[in-house]
Amino acid sequence: RVHTTTSVTLLHTHTRTITMATDLDDTARQQLLQYYARVEGMLDSDEFAEEEERDLFITNAFEEAKGWEYRLSCDLQCSRVFEKLIARTSFKGFSIFFTAVSESFVPMLSNRYASHVIQACVLRLIELKDGNEFAEPILGAAKQLVDAVIDELDVCVHDTYATHVVRTLVLVTAGVQETDALRSRSSTHYRQAFTPQASQIRRVGPQRTRPVCGGIKALHTRMIQALLTCPQLRTWVTDATACPVLQAVMSAFEATKDVAACDDFSRSLLCLDKPEVLEQAKATIGIFIKDRIASHLIEKVLATCTGDVLHDVFVYGIRGDALNLAVHPVANFVVQTMLKNLGKEDASLLIQELVDETNTEELFANNKASVVVAMVTAAGRHNVRQKEVMRAVLAAFHIDQAHIGLSFSLLLSLTTQDVYIESKTTKAAPSEGAAEESAAAGAEQVVASVTKGTSASQETEVCEDVIPCTSTGSRLVQAVFTLEEKWKKEVVVGVTKLSPTQLCNLACDRFGSHTIQSFFTISSIARKHKEKVLRKLAQTIVPMCNDKCGSHVVDTMWKVARLEVKEQLADVMILNEQTIRGSRYGSLVLRNVRIDNYKRKKVDWLKKLDADDKKRKMFAEFLEVGEEAPTAKAVLTPTAKVAEPKPALARGDSSDDEDTLTEAQLLEQSREDMAQIDELFRSGKPKTKAKTKTKAKRKASNANGESAASAVDSQDANASEPPAKKDKKKKKK
Repeated sequence: RVHTTTSVTLLHTHTRTITMATDLDDTARQQLLQYYARVEGMLDSDEFAEEEERDLFITNAFEEAKGWEYRLSCDLQCSRVFEKLIARTSFKGFSIFFTAVSESFVPMLSNRYASHVIQACVLRLIELKDGNEFAEPILGAAKQLVDAVIDELDVCVHDTYATHVVRTLVLVTAGVQETDALRSRSSTHYRQAFTPQASQIRRVGPQRTRPVCGGIKALHTRMIQALLTCPQLRTWVTDATACPVLQAVMSAFEATKDVAACDDFSRSLLCLDKPEVLEQAKATIGIFIKDRIASHLIEKVLATCTGDVLHDVFVYGIRGDALNLAVHPVANFVVQTMLKNLGKEDASLLIQELVDETNTEELFANNKASVVVAMVTAAGRHNVRQKEVMRAVLAAFHIDQAHIGLSFSLLLSLTTQDVYIESKTTKAAPSEGAAEESAAAGAEQVVASVTKGTSASQETEVCEDVIPCTSTGSRLVQAVFTLEEKWKKEVVVGVTKLSPTQLCNLACDRFGSHTIQSFFTISSIARKHKEKVLRKLAQTIVPMCNDKCGSHVVDTMWKVARLEVKEQLADVMILNEQTIRGSRYGSLVLRNVRIDNYKRKKVDWLKKLDADDKKRKMFAEFLEVGEEAPTAKAVLTPTAKVAEPKPALARGDSSDDEDTLTEAQLLEQSREDMAQIDELFRSGKPKTKAKTKTKAKRKASNANGESAASAVDSQDANASEPPAKKDKKKKKK
């Protein structure tokens, strides 16, 4: 009994001691968390007078965490504070913290919050340069991190949190700057909200790189060598967490421009490195293309490697089975990437396999229109099989020769001719409760119109101001625009036949605006077609300026318009300046056209535009802008003023009437305002001959003593002037 009582007493004493220590640790931890919450508030306010003061503050914050770095890094709130401190500290403070956490790299790699702290430390390594006084301790800690990753490489690659650190190490040591996209969505949103200077916008295109110091290069070589020699390398291809590491390795090869290493790495993954395993390569690539994880790696291979690797992937993975892969829910993305990156000969073979009329219609039926878009784009880029491609597309939409003029609208809306005629017939019906006989009679009327060669819209007298437009349809039409003139003629003519209202609605659509912009920028489209569409869109310039999407179309129109037309458009913008400037997007348009410079110094404005046009035309091949506007001759000197177009609506004396105009009134007003631009497009030059003739007649009449006729002419001139100009002349007199 005595022994048992003593044991129980000792047990209670030991438990009480542990409880007191735990309470003490929790109290200190809570105090530290409150302290770092205040630190975060001071960092966000950024009220430091000098940079040295901020560095001293951050260094002291790291000193307070001495001995608690690992436990605080595993906390949700404090780990985010550490990320901010690491991003803003000097190399002195960074070396203190990075060296302190080097003993806990292994548990921190697999922790949900501490892994982000390690990732923030790795991002700072790209800024380290040779000769830095703190380079030795920082490189020592980085070497310990690489050793920890290499020792447990397969575990780190498959771990949900450690895999991000591995990918960051591979990219940063290669000199890649844009690695912020490796973070999770929640963490990215936090950085954008609280640390906007640390978050980066994900850019489209090649990644930016910067040189790294020699010690970082050595670490990169060790990491790549360990990854390439790992026995479990090929098992990573189909794993959701490990496959992105392989893609990061290929991005690192692309950043360092090591093409040979990239090709060798891709061939070893796809079993293309040895001739005796080529049969195995065919089965391997076929599995990878249809796998939802490995297909991303195949797309990376197609976008990064040279043409020899692409040819082997096409021969052993796609050729002979292109249609089945094109309609596959996963493999169709690989086919699209293949069409985008293949060479001319291989692209022609792949298009030949997909271009059959029944195959193309099957692609549309299986909602794989993006494959058709990629096929048309490849045909236009390589100038191969354009006739077969266009014939297959028209056949897939059931477009016959009588309705070839509707090809633009049908492609844009992804609607077949049968559905289009049926919808037209339904809309043209007198009432919803019409009998079946009247519906059949209407269908016969449509068929009769087809045989006569007239359009169904003319027979039923149905006018559509809004043309349906889809995202894929817009991309398809843009791809057709890249074909040769003889194959895209009907589609281009279909754009020119649209009414000004239809073009305006299309330009203000979020998908249709891209179609109109590409119509103006693609150089293979004849300039006469562009000017015809430009003349119609000029009639609705005001509502387009005030629209989010239409304003971009106005900017594109401005680039391709002739100098005289720009001058006329500027006059219309000045007449409606208050309405346009009151819009968020209209004010940007006025800024882009330099309307203030036009009002102050018109001659200098014309000279500047003429110089810009010459530069754009000179560097068009390098900038890939396409065909630009030709420069006008003999326009740099002041010429006779063109009469300002008269407003169609009475605006009154107050400026409030202009703000209350409806969109329909603005459209009508713009049409009448642009009457002179229509005349300018038809003639090509401003009408100044009539004025010179009247001046000569007046001089002759004055010489012969015909003062009465000159008085009548002056009275007529004064009568045609607006009242405001008469008042100004009276004041001057």
